This record gives sequence, structure tokens and C-alpha cells, in this order.
Amino acid sequence: MTHVCRRQYQLECNWKLIIDNAADGGYHLEYVHRDLSDNLDLSTFRTDVGDLYNMQVCVGKADNDNSAKRRRVGQKAVYSCIYPNLLVNRYGPWLDTNIVLPLGPDRSLMIYDFFLSDRFADEMSETELADFVEQSLSASEQVQQEDTLVCEGVQQGIQSAAFDVGRYAPGPEQAVHAFHLRLARDLREGLETMRFND
Repeated sequence: MTHVCRRQYQLECNWKLIIDNAADGGYHLEYVHRDLSDNLDLSTFRTDVGDLYNMQVCVGKADNDNSAKRRRVGQKAVYSCIYPNLLVNRYGPWLDTNIVLPLGPDRSLMIYDFFLSDRFADEMSETELADFVEQSLSASEQVQQEDTLVCEGVQQGIQSAAFDVGRYAPGPEQAVHAFHLRLARDLREGLETMRFND
């Protein structure tokens, strides 16, 4: 894999909302990311949850479409959240890592690093590769902007007087629920340690 580039995004939301969005079991894919979901067989979407990670897997659409968007996703997309704030995504010839850093209670920084398969790149001419990379990064940019709207909208919603907690969606939000349980446990342990040391 060859490092292609790094991109940074500052979002006006709490870092945990970004993790929630990434771990929602594909719940928002077909509504928010129409271009991306057009390249995935959403009926195959599954989520595996461990103590320190969740992994969401979805098969790419199997057809004869050889467009850059279809090749970008490839045969399978794997989206992983590693507790507490690392996202690792593998799709087609791409791997990207995302570190989510809190900048304040309602501000976060996302640092993306994009890597491309050397074998895939070697099969293309220099011009084809440059075009593919440009189109792929443009598609990733679109997904990021769509997620930013969602996360910042949720931040505004939870700050409103009308906000109240709700239930988790039993299937899609199992990874979000596991993240919240783990974070609550770690925060409780941290508070107990602070009290013990005082």
C-alpha cells in the first residue's frame, strides 16, 4: 500500500457523535450517501461487535459496471471502529485511517490518511491512475461532507431544549450501544480512580 494523501476536517460537533455516525450499522447509508450506497449491496450489510472494536462489512454490487466509483468500492467494504477514536476503512483498492480528536465539547478534528494498493496502481497507466485517484478522493470528499452535515445537525439537535434521550435501534445501533457502554464504564473507572487518589 502506498500513502496517497492526508486530509483534515474540523467539525462543529462532539467527537463521540462522529464515532456514533461511523458505527450506526449502515443505518444512514441509503439516505445520506446515495452515491456510495448505489455501489453496495445493502442487503448484505452486517455488524460484528467486540469489546474494543466493531466491524461493519458490506458486499459491493456484483455487475459489469467498471466505473471508477464501482472500482473504488470493489467487491467488499469493511468499516471498522477501534475504541475509542480510530476508524479504519478498507474498500476495493483503498485503505483509509481516520483519527477523531476532540477539540472541545462541540468541536472535533478528523485526520484522514488514504492508502492505495500497489498491485492495483501497477495495473493502470499513469494517466488512468491519476484520474482514478482524483475521482476516488472526490467521492470520499462527498461522503465526508454528507457525514459532516449529519454530525453537525445532531450536535445542534442535542443542544436544543427539545432534546431528550431515546432508545437504541436494536439491530443497526448495536455497535453504537457497545461504544456507549464501554465509554461509560471507562469514565466511571476514571472518576473512581480520581476519588481514590484525592
